[in-house]
Amino acid sequence: MQVRLLALALAFAPGLSLAAPDILVSHATPDGSGVVLERMAPHAMDALSARLHHDTGHCGGLVQHADEADFRQWMAKLKSPTLRQALTRKIDDAANVGAVMARLDPGRLLAMIEQLSTNTPNRHYRSEAGVAASNATAGQWRSIAEGRDDITVSTLPLPNAPQSTVIARIEGSERPGEIIVIGSHLDSTSSLAQNDPRGSAPGADDDASGVATATEILRAMVESGYRPKRSIHFIAHAGEEGGLLGSRQVAADYRRRGANVVGMMQLDMTANQGSADDVYLMTDYTDAGQNDFVADLARTYLPALRIGRDRCGYGCSDHASWFAEGYPASMPFESGMRDANRAIHTPRDTVETFGGHANHAIKFARLATAFAVELAND
Repeated sequence: MQVRLLALALAFAPGLSLAAPDILVSHATPDGSGVVLERMAPHAMDALSARLHHDTGHCGGLVQHADEADFRQWMAKLKSPTLRQALTRKIDDAANVGAVMARLDPGRLLAMIEQLSTNTPNRHYRSEAGVAASNATAGQWRSIAEGRDDITVSTLPLPNAPQSTVIARIEGSERPGEIIVIGSHLDSTSSLAQNDPRGSAPGADDDASGVATATEILRAMVESGYRPKRSIHFIAHAGEEGGLLGSRQVAADYRRRGANVVGMMQLDMTANQGSADDVYLMTDYTDAGQNDFVADLARTYLPALRIGRDRCGYGCSDHASWFAEGYPASMPFESGMRDANRAIHTPRDTVETFGGHANHAIKFARLATAFAVELAND
């Protein structure tokens, strides 16, 4: 990728003060021709993200950096990640997949989306409501795990912001050191959220839908009595909209500790079916072999599901952080990128925008269940 360094263009954030800029952010150019590294004030990021979404039709793909050296290192990792050896992936655990799938409930999934997007309608990673969303999710996951001595729930605060990443760990019964990650992100954003009292960022699709989908899978696993052989970690990342902050922090920590993540799937927007196909597997910053495995899972367990392929764009969600650390990552998305939900990053990102039901999101719950169970018991 071509890389350009430049100051923040006012066209991205008209009317915002640029006094004392103190962060570095990289993102793809709107035409996809290169990567831009910009220095800006923190409050300008929401407007930049909204503008990029408007111009490109998908999340802006912002990545925050400590300094230029961190940016260069990030680019090098994306270009040539130190890949971990993938598993020999088999599809041979229909009994456990079916038992967990049978417990998945679209009505319950919708209620969780509504709860998260209504109770904390602005989950910005620097806001009190963003902290409340982390606390509520951690509390909900602990409640689900009650009575299971193999499940722990913890929180990890961002280094320079109040929101925390939430992690639920189901310890594997035979190979606990081998880990499957199901990711989503807790925060939401709007160009008005931090600077205008009229602004809100309910983020029902982006990404209350992903958090709720992961939560419903966790609940179904517990209710069915499922105990995996490998460990499964559910991670609701903080600060995704702020530049993949939580996922870069967690993935780098897993890498430093030598954690053996054998597969990662990111659930970022699952509720709005904007295209003819049901699920689009993003082909950039993901593992091609694992993507083929996900497609095989759909053909085996969900034969009516229509699978497409598309490119996401530079660092468009937390899977990029895990890919950069050498872990096999996949991101199934709710539509093709050109058909992405235009209500995200605005006050209109509510359940009404995707029809007031979870009929699309439940497809992702089923697919991610098959992914986690088959890898965990392989």
